[in-house]
Amino acid sequence: MINEKFGNWTIIQEPFRKPNYSLYCLCRCKCGTERIVDFQSLKRGKTNSCGCQRKTRLIDLTGKKYGMLTVISKHGKSPSGIRWNCICDCGKSTIATGKPLKSGITKSCGCIKAVRIYGRGNNNATTHGLSYNSSYSTHAGMMDRCYKSTCISFKNYGGRGITVCDRWHNLSSFVEDMGERPNGYSIERIDNDGNYTPENCKWATAKEQANNRRPKKSITYGGVTRTYLAWSLHLGGEGTLVFTRLKRGWSEERAVSTKARDCHKVKH
Repeated sequence: MINEKFGNWTIIQEPFRKPNYSLYCLCRCKCGTERIVDFQSLKRGKTNSCGCQRKTRLIDLTGKKYGMLTVISKHGKSPSGIRWNCICDCGKSTIATGKPLKSGITKSCGCIKAVRIYGRGNNNATTHGLSYNSSYSTHAGMMDRCYKSTCISFKNYGGRGITVCDRWHNLSSFVEDMGERPNGYSIERIDNDGNYTPENCKWATAKEQANNRRPKKSITYGGVTRTYLAWSLHLGGEGTLVFTRLKRGWSEERAVSTKARDCHKVKH
């Protein structure tokens, strides 16, 4: 039985039986791997090799882009897989393993992570010449919302087909077009159904963004049409001022023509 072949296996030692177990034999695979194999599995064709036949052919990632990283060449093998030489959008070179690259776990040289670790307001939080308070976190959040399916907001952005223009996949280009993020502002799309592009984006305050997101309930008075929120702010009140007045039975004209400070003069 020695030297008998089963697929890529060759028996190199007579079969033996372990106590209370099946019959086993020491085999050598065509690739050179030696292993103890169940003899019945050999005879029935359930095992044909050590697994080397299942190894997939190397897929060349050179030239492909994953997140902020562009693959430029193969670096070599490691226990965790093939490693690749990459260059980040920030200009720094790095080495990354193929599987985390393709799954989206690795998406930069570490600059985004470094920025998040430092924290807001740290004067020393600089990476590649750009500070945390510039547009780093905004860019990372924008990319996550559009392309990271595990992001909590993905369904409202990438899930609806919202994308980021190709130019803004490069962080430096994004900062060049939008400039530093003003304190207290965040990025807003002018058209909520449009993509993230230089023409469709601006820096906006939280109030401006809330007004843009609020359902389009509006009132026209004096030839001017505004949302409930816009009228409330125009009258000098809280954002729910007009909505509250209407629920109390006020007419639309009265609700949007009475200043907040004059409420005590109006009899209900």
